[in-house]
Amino acid sequence: MIESLQHKEIKCIEIVNTPLIKKVSDLSVAFLDGREHKIQYIHLTVLRICNSGNIPVIPGDFIRPITFIFRETQSATEIVNTEIFNATELLRPIIKTTKNIVELEPLLLNPGDSFDISILSFSVTHDFNIDSRIVGVKNLKMEKWLTRKTDYPTRRYLSYGSLMRILNIALVILIAEIIGLAFIIISSFF
Repeated sequence: MIESLQHKEIKCIEIVNTPLIKKVSDLSVAFLDGREHKIQYIHLTVLRICNSGNIPVIPGDFIRPITFIFRETQSATEIVNTEIFNATELLRPIIKTTKNIVELEPLLLNPGDSFDISILSFSVTHDFNIDSRIVGVKNLKMEKWLTRKTDYPTRRYLSYGSLMRILNIALVILIAEIIGLAFIIISSFF
């Protein structure tokens, strides 16, 4: 009977999925590693990963890690920056990012553990698929933040606080890239 009450469950909650810049023409960014990219769109997605079950998920339970594969729709998707924040105490998630894939390394998720992943990209939209295979977890539950059943003051506070932090991060990244571009332009004159 006790075993029937135990269940493993991991949720992915989409907190923010919004364009920061909808359409720009003739803006090009040069990265510090020498790459140059024409920017037309900048998009921000914030996802919360949490163990919503009542038993731990250990690294050995991951047959395939949690992977977010961003689809290319009207333009090529290139992930510019990812960051982990709001992780519960002692939780140290590690993510790997490629052109349009964000992969979470297997980790211990005790019941109630959660963290957020911010994903900033050059793309029109952030349509993505989740791929994962975890022992004892039928499928990763996906839900949108606004459809969660929670009291409105808490939802407004959490979404506003998370959004402000992400927008600050996005602004710092954009300013750093513009400064890098300015240095490249200035150095080309000398």
